Amino acid sequence: MNIDNFYEKYHPLPNHFYTNPEDCPWDGCMLETYDREIEYVLSFANNPALQRNLWTIVEGDDGQVCICAGYHLVNRMGYLITDEPWGDEGECYVDDGDWELGDSEFIGEE
Repeated sequence: MNIDNFYEKYHPLPNHFYTNPEDCPWDGCMLETYDREIEYVLSFANNPALQRNLWTIVEGDDGQVCICAGYHLVNRMGYLITDEPWGDEGECYVDDGDWELGDSEFIGEE
């Protein structure tokens, strides 16, 4: 499954720490791995009622970027909180090259 499928199915929420979504990667939705944003992420990770709405953006050793269900530390780039909870802890969505990482712009067809 690719990242477009992920966005359509789970509806990532905007990062409320930014007033301008263009300043935040991943279409204004990514939460950082430090300061107040990681505190917010941990409030989801540590709450059984909310943890299934938390995803980790991971870059593999081969440079492949994935969005993986749950809270992960290794190779993390950031986090996403979604409107819809994930169903399977092993769920992962792979970047198929249409996303410009580190920017909030979508490059593929809309």
